Amino acid sequence: MYIWLGSQLSPTFVQSLFGIQTSSHIQAEKCRIVDLDNPISRNVRALLNLMRNERNSYMKSFVIQQRDSIEPFFKNYLIEDKGFTGGASYVDFLYHLHREIRNILQ
Repeated sequence: MYIWLGSQLSPTFVQSLFGIQTSSHIQAEKCRIVDLDNPISRNVRALLNLMRNERNSYMKSFVIQQRDSIEPFFKNYLIEDKGFTGGASYVDFLYHLHREIRNILQ
């Protein structure tokens, strides 16, 4: 499981989740979400545990920061899924909408 952190992440969020002052102190290969007694930490850990409990095997988490050297590796795994009911993806929907608008304007 990959946890991507944007470059504009607030210091308050970083402190609440990782127990460190700024995201510049995060070392991706060593970073762990620590058990802190605050709402952000509890909610993120609950979400991670929920996702892990739905799988047969334990999913290790990896923290990746924006502009980190391993970010391109992470981006290779991003996919766009179809809708839950087998419907169109968001890109497919936008393409269809664009075609409809062009047809109306012609």
